[in-house]
Formats: sequence, structure tokens, C-alpha cells
Amino acid sequence: MGSHFASGQLVTLLSIIAALYYAAAVVRSRGRDQVSNTLHTIMYVAMAVMPWAWYTHVPVPAQVLFFSGAAAWFTWCILYANDGDQHHDRAVALGYHATMMIAMVWMAMAMSPLVATAGSAEAMSAMGHLSSGHAAGVTMIAQEGWALPVSWVLGILFVLGAAITALVTIARLVRADDVDDAIAAQLVHGLADTVGAAALGIAFLAWMT
Repeated sequence: MGSHFASGQLVTLLSIIAALYYAAAVVRSRGRDQVSNTLHTIMYVAMAVMPWAWYTHVPVPAQVLFFSGAAAWFTWCILYANDGDQHHDRAVALGYHATMMIAMVWMAMAMSPLVATAGSAEAMSAMGHLSSGHAAGVTMIAQEGWALPVSWVLGILFVLGAAITALVTIARLVRADDVDDAIAAQLVHGLADTVGAAALGIAFLAWMT
């Protein structure tokens, strides 16, 4: 139980870092890019608070509807991708972000209580942490045998995404003759995406299982 509590705290910390970056990006961006950054911010805020018991008061249908809409937005943006210099200009990046939003849909559904016995609310309240359904008397959909492989696949996907993003960011730094403002912005963006993908990977592989 302690390990799930710790992994939930780590998910919260990493998600807050990513949310702060994208919140700042919302202010700087315009148009489709601003909408995309807003969706990222909301997603990471949701991830930051999801490990805590009071998040269960947020209706699951509302989460599913929002993140499904966000996935549809990034899929629609692929039609306008032009492989430019901006992050949201690239079809691959947009597809990856759409996958993130689909993963959030699964996370919202998988964290729904399957069975709750008397005293489970008190147990969760005392812990102050949902702990992926490991509180006494609570069983989550994510803990069902058929659901675990889905979470594992998504977790591995985002761990690989974090690793690839980190390597690409390091490669940019190594190739750069001079770290100007544009390169520095790309490096910070890469770091934020690495942290965010790591949060998702940890959520699926450690906290939810």
C-alpha cells in the first residue's frame, strides 16, 4: 500500500510540473496552439489530483466526455499539420497527444469503483489518497484481470515515449552550436513532455496496478 501511495505522490508532482509549463504556454500561444496547450494543462491538472480521494467526486462521464473531445481535437488538428517548426505542426506529435487523451479516457473509466463495501469511504478518507483502489474494501475496474494488460500496454507506451522524448531533447542539445532562445524553448518543451509522459507511465504501471 505504501508503494502505491508513493507512486501516486510522484504522479502528482510530475503532473504539476508539466501543468505549470503548459499553463505558461497557453499565455504565449494563439489559435489552435493555444487550444492544444489548454487541453494539455487541464489533462495534467486532472492527473495531479486524480490520485487523491476527493477526485472521485468528479463525475466519470464528464471526464470521459472531456477527454474524448480532446482526443477528437488532436485528431482533427492532424488534418492541418504542416510539419513546421512548432510542436503542434507535426502529425506524429498530434497523434501522440490524441493517444494521451484516449489514455485519460481509459484512466477515468478504469479508476471507477467496481465494488465498495461498508467502511471503504472511511478508509479512503483516513488515507487521504485513493491509492488505485488499494484502500480496504474498494475494488477498481483497473484491478480486474482483463483490465490490467490494457494499463500495462499504455504504461509501457508512455515510458517509451518519455525515453524517446528525452533522447531527442538531448540530441538537440548536442547538435546545437549555440543554445539560442529557440533552442532553449525546444529543450524546455522536451523536458516538460518527458516529465508528463513519465507521469502517465508511472500512473499506469505502478499507481493503477
